[in-house]
Amino acid sequence: MKRLSLHRFRQTFVGRVLKVIYPLLLLLAWVWRRLLFRTKFVAITGSVGKTTAKEALALILSSRFRVYRSARNQNGRQLVCLNVLRVKPWHQIAVIEAGTEGPGTLGPVSRLLRPDVVLVIDVAQTHVRGTKGWRRLPVRSSPSSTG
Repeated sequence: MKRLSLHRFRQTFVGRVLKVIYPLLLLLAWVWRRLLFRTKFVAITGSVGKTTAKEALALILSSRFRVYRSARNQNGRQLVCLNVLRVKPWHQIAVIEAGTEGPGTLGPVSRLLRPDVVLVIDVAQTHVRGTKGWRRLPVRSSPSSTG
């Protein structure tokens, strides 16, 4: 019988719990985001440099505004929901890092965030494997309209 390490057990357990409660978490975050109509949301996405760009932008903006920034590199869809729920009404700007886990997974996150500003850092070849190539990547004027 193979022994599971405590770290691996925690990762597996937390991952399964988040997967099960994701629909509820998404609904709560969606409602909370709609209530934060005065807070401007900045979404940062891309293949490389998201966390560094988020930290730098949040630091610059915090000199003039009350800023919330997503914790560490929490950019998975479940963690984006948790970060939206952490934004408080007194925050003027929320800088949220949003990652993708495959084709079509950024759509629900963008509809949740409804960002006022989107910063796409870079799209590497490794992140377009599931699509039909660079030329088939959708380019849209509104991130909330992506699917």
